[in-house]
Formats: sequence, C-alpha cells, structure tokens
Amino acid sequence: MSAENPAVQPEAPGVLDALRLQRLAQRLQQRGVPMLPSLTQSAASLLTRSHLPLGARIGEGTVLEEGGRGVFLHPRAEVGAHCRIGQDVMIGEWRDAEAPRVGDHVQIGAGAKLVGAIRIGEGAVIGPNAVVDRDVAPFARLDAGSNPELFTGMEPDVGVAGLQHATEILEMPSRNTVRPDAPSAPIRLAQFTRAFYLGGTEVQIVELLRGLGARYQVSVGVLDLKGPLLAEVERLGHVPRAFPLTGGFARPNTALQIARLAAWLRKEKIELVHVHDYTATLVAVPAAKLAGCKVIVGRLDLAHWHNPAQRLLLTQLSRMADHVIGNAELIRTMLVEGEGIPAHRVSVVHNGLDLPRFDARRREGLKAPLPDTRGAPVVIHVANMNHPVKRQEDLLAAVAQVNRFGQPLHAYLVGDGPRRGELELLARTLGVADKVHFLGHRTDVPAIYERGTFGVLCSTHEGLSNAIMEGMASALPMVVTHAGGNPELVKHEERGLVVPVEAPVSLANAFSRLLKEPAWARQMGVAGRAFVERELTLQRMVAAHDAVYRHVARGETLVMPRESAPPVRLSVPGKEQAAAPSVPLEAQRASAPEQAASAG
Repeated sequence: MSAENPAVQPEAPGVLDALRLQRLAQRLQQRGVPMLPSLTQSAASLLTRSHLPLGARIGEGTVLEEGGRGVFLHPRAEVGAHCRIGQDVMIGEWRDAEAPRVGDHVQIGAGAKLVGAIRIGEGAVIGPNAVVDRDVAPFARLDAGSNPELFTGMEPDVGVAGLQHATEILEMPSRNTVRPDAPSAPIRLAQFTRAFYLGGTEVQIVELLRGLGARYQVSVGVLDLKGPLLAEVERLGHVPRAFPLTGGFARPNTALQIARLAAWLRKEKIELVHVHDYTATLVAVPAAKLAGCKVIVGRLDLAHWHNPAQRLLLTQLSRMADHVIGNAELIRTMLVEGEGIPAHRVSVVHNGLDLPRFDARRREGLKAPLPDTRGAPVVIHVANMNHPVKRQEDLLAAVAQVNRFGQPLHAYLVGDGPRRGELELLARTLGVADKVHFLGHRTDVPAIYERGTFGVLCSTHEGLSNAIMEGMASALPMVVTHAGGNPELVKHEERGLVVPVEAPVSLANAFSRLLKEPAWARQMGVAGRAFVERELTLQRMVAAHDAVYRHVARGETLVMPRESAPPVRLSVPGKEQAAAPSVPLEAQRASAPEQAASAG
C-alpha cells in the first residue's frame, strides 16, 4: 500500500518496456539470483521482438521508443546516458567481436544500423534507416545515404560547424547603423518568430501585436510563413517577411538569411527586435548585431528540449542580447544563476489572458458534443501529445486509481499528437478506456473547461502554462506538478494543489481531496479566477512589455506594472485559502460543486 495514502496503491507500468525488463534482469544477475536473469531477458526478447543482452550497457535516462520493439544490441554494446533510440535499431552485429560505443545525448532514428567497433560522438543524430560503419563526430548528423563529414548539424540539432559559424558572426563588430528616433516618435519594433502555429508563444505574440498601439511601428518577421494564426496577424495589418532556413542551421543558407534579415532591419530602421523562440534566436541575434539595433530574447521555458550544444549556443546568444524576458521567476533564476546573465538585464513578464474574449468564447458554448459521463465529475487536461514531457500517462494512472477505490471520475484530454495512440493503448491496459476521453484538437476549450470539475497539468517541465491560466480563468481548482512556473500560478491549497512530478499516486490523492471537499475546491477555483483577473490580464502583459521595450530602446527607467496586494484570507472549516473580491456568478460554475458532491 502507498505510504502517501493507504487507500491508493501505485500503478504498475502499463506498457511493456524491453529496457525496463533488461535492467530488472541485470539487477537479478548482480544479486546472484539463478536462472531468473536469463529467463527475464528471454521473455523480454520474445514479447518485444528485441534483443538487449545482459552484458550490453545502457546509460541512465536513455529511452527506447515503442518500448524498444525490434531493437538489437551486441552483447558488448555501450549506449550512453539520455539517448533516444527508435524501433528496429541494430547496434552491432552478433558475429562481430567488438561492438559500437554510443556517447551521451545521441538520437538514433528507427531502422538505423550501427556496425563494427565504431564510436558515435556525444550529441550526434543518426537518421532513420542510416547504415553507419565508421566513427561519427560529436554533434554531427548522419542521414541515410549521406557522408557524416558533410553533415555536422541540422535543425534542430546544432552541430560543430553551426557553433563555429555563429561564433564568427557574433564576434563581428556592430555597424551601429540604426539610431533611435526622437523620444516622442513611435518605437520601430520587429517581432520575430519561427512561425504562427497554434501555441502559447504564438498567441502571446498576436496579443502583443493587437495591444501595443500607436506608440509602436511594428514589423513582423518569421522563418516560415506557416500556421493558422498567420491569418490573424495579417488581419491586424501586418505582412510578415520570411527568412526561411532550408536544410538546417549549419548550412550556407543560414548565413544568407542572417544577412538578409540584417539588411531588412536596416532598411526598416528597426530600433528593437524581440525574438521569441529558440530557432528564430539563432538567426535574429546575429542579424540584430550586424544591423546595429537592440535585441531582446524571449526565454519561455527551462530549455529542457535542448541538447547540450543547443543549450550552450542559446546561452551565448542570450548573453549577447541587450535584454532577456522570461515568463516565470524560475526562468529568471536559471538565466541569472545558471547562465550568468546580469540580473538587471532580465525581466519577468507573465503571460496575459484576454478575459473578455475568453469569457465570450466560453458563453458561445461547445463546437462539438462531449462524451456523456452520466453526471460523474470530470478532470480536464489540455496539452499536446507530441512529447513525453506532458506526462499524460500519470493522469491516466491517477484516474485509474481513483476509480479503483470507489470515486467515479472521468477525464477529457484535449490535444493531439504522435503519442495519442500509445496513450489510448495505456488507457485500455489500465481499464479506463470508458473513463478517459480523447477529444483531439478543439477550438472550444473555454466551453470545455466550463463543463469540468477541476483541471490538471502534470508535466515534468513547464514555463508559464496558458492551459493552467485558462483553467483558472474558468474558476476551476487546478492540480499541477511542481515544475517550472506552475507553483507561481497555483499556490498550494489556495488556488489549487501542487504535487511532485511523475507521481501518479500523489496526483490521485489530490483528485480525491477535491472530490471529497467540493466547497473547498469551489473556493480555490474562485480564488484562481480572481488571481487571473488581478495578475494575468492581457493589459498587464502588454504594459509590462511596453515598459521593457521603452527601457531597452529609449533608455527610460524600467518601471514594471505595480505588484498587487497580498490575497485576502477567507475561512473555510478546517482550511484557510486565498480568495479575492467578487467573481462573476457565471464564472463560478455552480454545476461543478454539485458534480463533485455527487462523487463524494
């Protein structure tokens, strides 16, 4: 039984994993257990069509996709830490006396074959179906049919040539050709990003374009003229200029696009560039330095997506910038203490939510029907299914545990991506396929939140989550993991509950608390709505960016929007939690506590 809650037991893994079985067999062998190690290894080979011998060494943090299906390792093969290996990969031929050695942070695509006593350098990328029979340099990329000496880094993995190329550009002296206009004139500002797909960063850029007003003359640049938000950008009167990267960062075209962007910045007399994402930063910072204009780098996550080479380059570029904007205090700490950026050149600007528009969308209602839960409470999860960082599997395990111990609970998962199939399989394995509903991409998220009992985000890494903000704006108590900016938004036991990362038992316990105490849950939801109204409005976000822009571009004293007063304390029997003045009655969603009470 769980030490956290005797009524909730940890859930066993739902997907068979060859690597996990291999590690188990190795531990049994180390402890001198007879027969079981070889039987466990044989069973893993049979059930997963893989071959991970007991003698093969695989570092911590390494992931075998699809549970390691079809992966073959030579008995003497060595794989470093934090690698990612696709299915049907072969590392060493069984008849060879020696085996490949793979460094840390290497990515090997599905169907690739590594043969002979070769070494794969740290951070290298081996493309799908590639056949490798010689050493590969650190941070190089090798695709099927290519020469590794000619591919030293492709987007998103920055190779050695890319690092050298960026360093050469950054060491060039600034031409200082851009001069600020008169203090009363509009600031010539360029917003620069990768593309305008649906995402939190892209939405915030659109809101900035809408809200900055006449004090700015704004131009928009992109790497790729794509994304559903592009139409909205054009509707606001902006025609983005494209600077496309083709074939990756370490290609001659990158230098061409940096030069083109620098020329465009000079032609438009841009005073200040605000670049919003990693890939765009690789181009925008060197171009701004060549053009002689100021540049602000947006750092909106903890750089958990990047390999060491990417992280190093992003750190160097952020240090070269005139200012850096993060959207959470934890990001500020990372930038100042971890990357050595002076504190006076780092500002925190929380994301903003257009509450009137959000409430209007909520009142518009559903665009498509929702699965019938027969009045049972519902937890809402909004996130993509592209990357394991979102940890939907922990949510599924928690829902299974809550239902197992007599508390009916359904889950609506909004979002889509390549992991959806394995998550649906996990739901069936856990026996909650009838309780967990995969809704795919939806444009009526506010209306879906309206029909929830509480919200959840259980990621291992986050910046400042728009999904949490929207849940709070819907007056839902939120259950979140202690990751990134989550605790800044959800103060524990005041606006929701905070649990450790990758802890489905703790997640299940939090769900149970909210279901058993609906009045307390409702009050935390109301407090969350009040916090959004007070701290996370679109107006506040735009005003904070305006203050930073004018400080960097014109040298004005940096005065951020006034900090709010501490939350008012309200009394609930057995609890104390934050609340705030009146919240619109419709936002309190009177139906939610009734649903929760029915489950208590």
